Amino acid sequence: DHRGWNLDPYYPAGDPFYSEIANYEISVSTPKEYTVVGTGLETETVSEDIKTTVIHAKMVREFAFAVSKNFIESSIDIDDMVTVRLYHYTPDLVYAQKILEWAKKSIEYYSERVGTYPYQELDIVETELFLSGGMEYPQFIMMDTQQLKNYRVNETIAHEIGHQWFYNIVGSNQIQEPWLDEGVTSYIQQGLFYSPAELDILMEGERIQMKKQLDLAGQPTLRTPLWEYTSRSSYYWVNYKKGKLMMHALYCKMGVDLFDEFIKKYYKTYAFKIATGQNFMETAEEVYGESLHSFFKEWIYEKEIPSF
Repeated sequence: DHRGWNLDPYYPAGDPFYSEIANYEISVSTPKEYTVVGTGLETETVSEDIKTTVIHAKMVREFAFAVSKNFIESSIDIDDMVTVRLYHYTPDLVYAQKILEWAKKSIEYYSERVGTYPYQELDIVETELFLSGGMEYPQFIMMDTQQLKNYRVNETIAHEIGHQWFYNIVGSNQIQEPWLDEGVTSYIQQGLFYSPAELDILMEGERIQMKKQLDLAGQPTLRTPLWEYTSRSSYYWVNYKKGKLMMHALYCKMGVDLFDEFIKKYYKTYAFKIATGQNFMETAEEVYGESLHSFFKEWIYEKEIPSF
């Protein structure tokens, strides 16, 4: 970036990397019975016993792929514009069609709430992760086997799909400002599950719970970089939970119309770029028409949890 190469190690908490937008062309050779799926659009050719899969990915933050000879594939289309594919190897995955339908609903929701999904497909792939949950990559989501079987899988699907907008399309420095993708995504996804009235009640309950947790975590702020976290738990409570609460407080202050205008403008302005917390705050102020300095100082730079 503008300061040179990023040489951060792989910290134990969070996602210790970020990348500029790029185009990728990847060629993977496998025995012919294997399926290769990854970020972008795949084409296959077979010569004797070798299959070559070429994947083209344009305007993405990074690239990931998976290989298996046991994938079971299902898919669903969205208005003949986007295809969502699920690759799993658990034969009794009873949630397969529901997962696809929820992925479709999530893409439609974020496209309306934030901005258009700019790619032709999205792949969801069953994997064995070191933590039960999911992991986002551009156009490609890894889902742990146990999470795919969890009755709350819809929440994880919604979250990882939300990262297509906040992390991939709108990039950020996840080492210095991890709230900027995790907190924003965690809040925007709530609109898929709760009405505004329900969300008010939920957020107030989480705010009270958060005050207790921050005391246990040593009260880090939203300005705390990855290398200062001593556990995944404190990282989670600050960047996911406090970040989400800050977003709700901003929603309450701006009102629904200005808040939605702000989210759309932030997306449009910083799509395929690296946005900073300062960019986020300045865009909010532009839409709100007044200074939000005191608001952001309380929520981002101080340790306490303000009221909404």
